Amino acid sequence: MLEPLGLGAAEEQVYRALLSAPESSARALADRTGLPIGRVREDLAHLVTLRLAQRDDSRPARFRPVPPDIAITALASERQSALDLARLAVPQLLAQYQEATAASRPGSLLEVLTGPQVGRRRFLELLSATSVELLTFDRVSEHENAGAVEVEAEAPMLGRGVTCRAIYEQAALDVPGRLPRLRHLADLGEQARVAPRLPFKMMICDRKRAMLPITTASTGTESVVLVGPSALLDGLVEIFEGYWQRGTPLWSGARREVEGTGLSAEEYEVLQLLATGLKDEAIARQLGISMRTARRRISSLTATLGVGTRFQAGVEAARRGLL
Repeated sequence: MLEPLGLGAAEEQVYRALLSAPESSARALADRTGLPIGRVREDLAHLVTLRLAQRDDSRPARFRPVPPDIAITALASERQSALDLARLAVPQLLAQYQEATAASRPGSLLEVLTGPQVGRRRFLELLSATSVELLTFDRVSEHENAGAVEVEAEAPMLGRGVTCRAIYEQAALDVPGRLPRLRHLADLGEQARVAPRLPFKMMICDRKRAMLPITTASTGTESVVLVGPSALLDGLVEIFEGYWQRGTPLWSGARREVEGTGLSAEEYEVLQLLATGLKDEAIARQLGISMRTARRRISSLTATLGVGTRFQAGVEAARRGLL
């Protein structure tokens, strides 16, 4: 019964005998239990170490038990604390195990690549090999041709039936000239959503390999990490799916025609941009129009929907199934 506390069968027998006959010597307990005197002395020493018993200074020494409600409760609490500490060590031990596993099979888990344009080269290589599904996180980029590479590489994939889902950081939509390229990808079949903020850039191909940058744009040398089939890759997929569930569709799911919405082409275009959370200035840049024209189109949209604010426009558009 007391094995979980670290007592063997013989030690528990000696302890129970001591409870029945406090102030007993080792010889007396040996007689009561029928155990060898040497074994009883060892068991008593262990009971004293566990603070289940106390030894006096008489000769021969006598032993008395500590009240069980105090002694066993305290010992159980110590054991529980030790187990809690062991649980805290699990992440560190797991990391050590995974590091050893990766060391023995490095190509199957992580691969770090460094060099000029290494990210773009591997990006194109992985896309060309993707046959079923592509998942991407797209964070803000200040490159003036941002979006051109995606169209060039992703269009053939969409043409051969690869499912492409992309989550764009809201700030990434503010890059001049970016939105028309993303609209083109949507016309080809890309499913796109917007998140206020993404933790990193990422691409997952066929759920078999992921690529993430591990250097910032300000560093002189570009480095990327490739993640192979592993618990880490599974975690990256889960992160993507979580952001996907919370994201706002960049374009209406059905890519409906303007006809039948009750909106003009200009109003519907503005509605799509408002739904992504873009500000008036960003909408004007994306449409290539002045701020005054952008605000006039927003006002026209709210009037057509019969509401007074941008927020109400979004609610009303969702109610009508326009988004």
